[in-house]
Amino acid sequence: MKRIQLLWFLLIAISFGVAGSQLVVATDSSSIRRADTLPASTPWNLDELSKSPEFEWGEGKEVRSLFYKGQPYRGKPTRVFAYYATPGSLAGDPSLDKDLPAIVLVHGGGGTAFAKWAKMWAERGYAAIAMDLGVRGPAKQTLADGGPRPMDKVKFAAGEPTKDQWTYHAVADVIRAHSLIRSFKEVDSTRTAITGISWGGYLTCSVAGLDNRFKAAVPVYGCGFLHRNSAWRGTLDSMTPKDRARWIRLWDPSMYVGSATMPMLFVNGGTDFAYPPDSHAQTYALVTSPKKLHFVPHMRHGHIFHTPKAIEVFIDHHLKGGKPLPTIGSVSVGKEKVTVPVNTKTKLVKAELHYTTDKLPGKAKTRKWLRKPAIITQNLITADLPPSEATVWFLTLVDERDTLVSSTLVFSSAEKGQEAGDLAAETTLGSGKHLFILSGQSNMVGLDPTLSFTPAVASAFGKDNIIVVKDAHSGQSIRSWCKSNHEFPPPTVGRVPKVRGLLYESLMKKVQSAIEGETIQTITFVWMQGESDLRNTAYDAYLKELLKQLQEDLKFKDINFVIGRISDCGLDQKKRLDEKKYIRRTQVQFAKSYPRGAWVDTDDLNDRKQGDKVVNLLHYTAEGYKALGQRFAEQAVKLIQKVPQP
Repeated sequence: MKRIQLLWFLLIAISFGVAGSQLVVATDSSSIRRADTLPASTPWNLDELSKSPEFEWGEGKEVRSLFYKGQPYRGKPTRVFAYYATPGSLAGDPSLDKDLPAIVLVHGGGGTAFAKWAKMWAERGYAAIAMDLGVRGPAKQTLADGGPRPMDKVKFAAGEPTKDQWTYHAVADVIRAHSLIRSFKEVDSTRTAITGISWGGYLTCSVAGLDNRFKAAVPVYGCGFLHRNSAWRGTLDSMTPKDRARWIRLWDPSMYVGSATMPMLFVNGGTDFAYPPDSHAQTYALVTSPKKLHFVPHMRHGHIFHTPKAIEVFIDHHLKGGKPLPTIGSVSVGKEKVTVPVNTKTKLVKAELHYTTDKLPGKAKTRKWLRKPAIITQNLITADLPPSEATVWFLTLVDERDTLVSSTLVFSSAEKGQEAGDLAAETTLGSGKHLFILSGQSNMVGLDPTLSFTPAVASAFGKDNIIVVKDAHSGQSIRSWCKSNHEFPPPTVGRVPKVRGLLYESLMKKVQSAIEGETIQTITFVWMQGESDLRNTAYDAYLKELLKQLQEDLKFKDINFVIGRISDCGLDQKKRLDEKKYIRRTQVQFAKSYPRGAWVDTDDLNDRKQGDKVVNLLHYTAEGYKALGQRFAEQAVKLIQKVPQP
């Protein structure tokens, strides 16, 4: 079909004598598969972005220019300018372009569509597209029909309509470029990658979680958690609490990168002024797909295309079958030594341990990094422990190709070393007690907080600094806790209470009694419920209302919300299967979309042996309930220790 369309285009173009200037509509039936873990607040229409956009060729021979259709901006259509190059276009021989791997190149702040970047990747054997995300066309001229401009005051204008904001357009324009290049006849659409620099790396993190069609992704510098530590934290802190929370929910890559399914290589340096080590490490930790890290003490920030070499090697491996980068395993810390296993198909030539004693966030440009030699023994790296005053440390490994990979960053405190991968931060909390409210239906009824939950939070904060309140009722719908109806027409079957919100009133009486006369520092709500809402088509709306009720009645905005996803009981049966999957998916999406949300897995807590088989029953085992309490506590502690709070 694509060949017929392209032949038709050539015939029309030749007949008019203006080949390359006619409007082309390329088609591609391969759609993005939206990840279940993406937050419900995700604003992009991924089905629409999967389609190749209308485009028209511009000028150029070796590197061709083109314009493609972007997202409407303030009710008006937009165009995006880009450069495109292939091995055949460079050589003037189209016959060289067959089944090419392809790459999408995303520039950073102050950048544009770089023709030399597209040319460099074409010289490496790729079809390459580099678009402009700054409303500019050829010679950097401003486009009259471009989208929002990439200035900070525009990027952080959280009060603007969602679809008129810069990140909305930039992410959409990147995905559209991917859909376009995949539609070209010379491209093998199953072998595509993306890399972006600085703000382009920021966008790459989000796009990786949204567009599963990529086979590799490499964000350079850019990362998520801009509100915790970045060059723009001050900008975010100056927003109203409502706008700040909205910006984080919609535009911070931490909301999306955890849904990435393709291998990723993260690239950054320890003195980067924009994307510091802690936020970068926390972003890296969210990714569950295969991942590698190229982190060095010093790395100049800018549009540097030819280095580091690890980028080319990583993408060549996943798109061309080249030799992979070495894989560094988990760091093990002993009394005097630190060790890390390595899996490699190339010869290793050098290993080092790097550390800094400077505190974060600190001044990036003056951050001093020191190093120690490490010993390579077959597939193991060994180094002396860094000094106790080290605040961040990691290991690097260089192979015979002069490519470098790094271990995960380890963040140290006076008490112990702690990997950034657990997303924990140093606790800086004020005075007052930590309130934990536990509620739900039968599986919360079966949970005895005193066996695991209360001891765990007491260990974290001190037994005199916590208040635990539990009020749970078997067989009840969430409608019994929420005061409003969100289903239209109102339900007449299923668990529909005569009076809405009665169980919430019961819960609040217990809470108010427990906190009378106390100063409350944090509030964490723990929810284990959902089996009685399989007919409920608005479960997400009820969760939001329940949170709003708590915020208003307790006069406390930043409530932590930990939700237990209902178990896998019944997932092996067709009866009500779709409804069960809906509740499970909604619970996870809610936890991910709320900045102070978390969820726990319960699928292994209900396993019981019946003969030679393991069956998944509705209620958990005694050990299962104990484990559930521990998991709830772990997530609650992590949420409380997230600093600064969004």
